[in-house]
Amino acid sequence: MYGIDFEKFRTLAYLMIAAGGVSASIDFLYAIITVLRHQDSATKPYLVTFAFALVVPTALIWLLGLTGAVVGHLASMLLLLVLLGIEYYRIRQNLSQKNRSPFHL
Repeated sequence: MYGIDFEKFRTLAYLMIAAGGVSASIDFLYAIITVLRHQDSATKPYLVTFAFALVVPTALIWLLGLTGAVVGHLASMLLLLVLLGIEYYRIRQNLSQKNRSPFHL
């Protein structure tokens, strides 16, 4: 592009692509939680991630610049994915316990 060498940003570009994949996974998991009619359960993971995203990426940006921004974004997305995954697991556990009949063998 325009005769500019972007080779030094190759790793950052791959990390941004990975963050986009994690973000897509978050959207998919949130859609499943919404279909299960438990979207209110996603509020806490989003708030925790918001607090994390205010502190950690900001510190990384001050320390590492652009690399810190990319790593901070990826870390925030991974945290949200893990927290939503835990919440999804809890929802499934609760639903499976509610659906058991007292006469189940």
